[in-house]
This record gives sequence, structure tokens and C-alpha cells, in this order.
Amino acid sequence: MTQDRPNPSVLFEAAALENFTFLEQEFGFSKSVSRPNQQSVIVRYESAVAFVNLMFGPPAYEPEMSFGRLGIDDIPGAYSLEAGDLIQLNACRGWSNSDKHTDPITRQVAWFASLLAECGRPCLNGDSPIYSEMKARRDADVANWHREMREKARASKSNAAWEAKDYQAFVDLFSISEGALNAVDQKRLDIARKRLSLQNPIKAR
Repeated sequence: MTQDRPNPSVLFEAAALENFTFLEQEFGFSKSVSRPNQQSVIVRYESAVAFVNLMFGPPAYEPEMSFGRLGIDDIPGAYSLEAGDLIQLNACRGWSNSDKHTDPITRQVAWFASLLAECGRPCLNGDSPIYSEMKARRDADVANWHREMREKARASKSNAAWEAKDYQAFVDLFSISEGALNAVDQKRLDIARKRLSLQNPIKAR
């Protein structure tokens, strides 16, 4: 680290305090700053109904933002929302940030602030329907991700079974999904069943 460039966490803290003043001025949030270590900083804003966390530190050393309803989205078992949830709202359609900062840390913090100020006002007021919409979308995305991971794992196992000519394992993997298979897998399932029937007519039924 050179003398003409301060600690990145110091840059982050300064950018957060400068760009998020609207939370205090317009929404009555209070702020607190904590430093878990020399490279990390957490700036937290709270109102009577909502919170906004701005974080910087290892392992990514990139600005992060999360927000939610106080006492609802920050309790064990719950989860807060992020910029990726916010930008999918209808209020964000057509939104763009014209920030021209050259420093990447300051630019990212300014982007977060602009996004929250322009698209997240109902969130800052604790609007339940908006949070329900974002959480439903997030839960659906997570469910789709888990489904895709299961399908990839099954595809890997089925390909290995097919290559090893383990037709019973192949049938076991795909029988429960019959009717939702693509043409290639359905054809391979039919072939596997026919070969099993030749090997063991009773077991293949």
C-alpha cells in the first residue's frame, strides 16, 4: 500500500458516509460504524422499521450492501435483501446510474446509494408487499438453482451409468422422471429397459 493511496476500507467508509446521508436526512435513520479489523468496516443505518448494512473487507474486499426490516429480516433463520433483489423490482425498470467516479470502491458505493434512493424507498419504509415480492422471487431463484444442481448431478451419474453399461442404475435414476425427459434420455431409458429385460426378464418389470 503506497502513501498516496489510503487503506481501501478508509475509502469505503468515507464513500458510504458521503453517499448515504439521504438515509439520515430523508428517512431519519441513525448510523453506526464498526471495524472488526484493520481491513474491514461495517456501516449500519437503522430506523424504527428498517436497516441498511454497508460492508467492506475480506475475502472479497469489495463493497457490499444488504437491507431489510428491523426485527424481521435480521433475526436467526431469516435473510436480508441485496442490490440484486432490488434491481428486479418494477420501480427499477429503466433506472440507470450516471455516476462518473473513477475509483472503483467509491463508484460501487455510489451505485448502491443511487439504486437504493431511486428504487428502494418503499423498502426503507418497511413496505411488506415489496418485501414479499422480493423474497418470493429470491426463494423461486434458489429453488430453481437447487433443481438445476440436482439435474446436473443426475446427468453426471446417468452418463457414467450409461458408459459403464449399468442399465439398472440408469433405469433407477430416470424412472421417477419418466414423462419429463428429453428425447435422448427417454430413448436411452427405453434401450436400458430392453437390455435389462433380456438380461433378467423378471427384474426389468
